Amino acid sequence: MPAAEDTRALFSLAEKARLHPRHDLTQVRSRGRSGIVLDGDGALFGVIYVSARTGKPQRAHLVQDRGDERTFTGAGEIGSVLSDWPARAGGWRPFA
Repeated sequence: MPAAEDTRALFSLAEKARLHPRHDLTQVRSRGRSGIVLDGDGALFGVIYVSARTGKPQRAHLVQDRGDERTFTGAGEIGSVLSDWPARAGGWRPFA
């Protein structure tokens, strides 16, 4: 499965934010996507879905503090959340 530059950059941002990213390939055949599973030790967790065909990120379903779930689309929006995560520990910040 290919990995686009955006996908590699998101994985790196998740590592820097200490979200313990790992690859999940269980849905490649059934849904045509893979995932990058995030687990920030209870603070932020979820999955970034990646196209199995193109290797590009599709969307991310992220949950903060085991309750507030948000969906983000596109590499730019997902990257913004991951890069700002250490400063967001107190809560989600609205996007402009």
